[in-house]
Amino acid sequence: FDRDALVYLAHRRGYRSGGFDYAATDTETFGPFKPEFVTDFELGLKKDWRLGDSLLRTNVAAYTQDYKDIQRFISRPGQPAVGVTNAASATISGGELELTFMPFDGLSLSGFYGLVFAEYDDFLTGEGDFSDNQFAQAPREQLSLSGDWRLPIETRYGNVHLRADWYHQTRVFYTDTAQGPDYGPAGSQYQKAYGLLNLSLAWNSIVGSDFDLSLFARNVGETKTKPFGVQLYRSLGYNISSIGDPRVIGLELNYRFNL
Repeated sequence: FDRDALVYLAHRRGYRSGGFDYAATDTETFGPFKPEFVTDFELGLKKDWRLGDSLLRTNVAAYTQDYKDIQRFISRPGQPAVGVTNAASATISGGELELTFMPFDGLSLSGFYGLVFAEYDDFLTGEGDFSDNQFAQAPREQLSLSGDWRLPIETRYGNVHLRADWYHQTRVFYTDTAQGPDYGPAGSQYQKAYGLLNLSLAWNSIVGSDFDLSLFARNVGETKTKPFGVQLYRSLGYNISSIGDPRVIGLELNYRFNL
């Protein structure tokens, strides 16, 4: 519509080749398994809005994907190893919004919101029926806010930036299959919704030199997370998970070599 706007419609089709299951213990499960295919449509708008000396940039997109013969690692009854199988189908749809606002030189504010519905339409295996399960490690919603302020000091002293980042996501399951009362306590099957705040103070090109110094604090609120889990409830009677980083405060010094 104008030089500051881009409207697009994209159509893509991709695949992952099939193969044979190296972990199989008999000829029946050896394969082959089929290739998987995904057909995608995306509609988007990218536009800059000039508000006097300020600039607002917006990126908006909506998409839908038709996913067929999805390849997944699953446990097989009576066998110690996992194997590759084709989940029948899934539909993934969602949208994303990105905003960047620069009210004046030196200050940048940005935000992101993502919404995705990623669920299996049909996922039937020898272990059970997992249709309608959510995709593992795919939060329904993601939200982030950040701000970067370059302090108004003379450039001969370098550049000093204050930055804050906040990230939030909703619940994510650890696996595609272990979802429900048959797979142990609910809290051991997923990472619940959480938010993280990170802060930093960076001094780049210190007094015109090649040194950069930064003081940072990650997970300021000491949010407890379990980012990865292994589901062993049906075989051993328990599930296990890794523990995310606690609050971390650090000082970092870098030197840029000019070769």
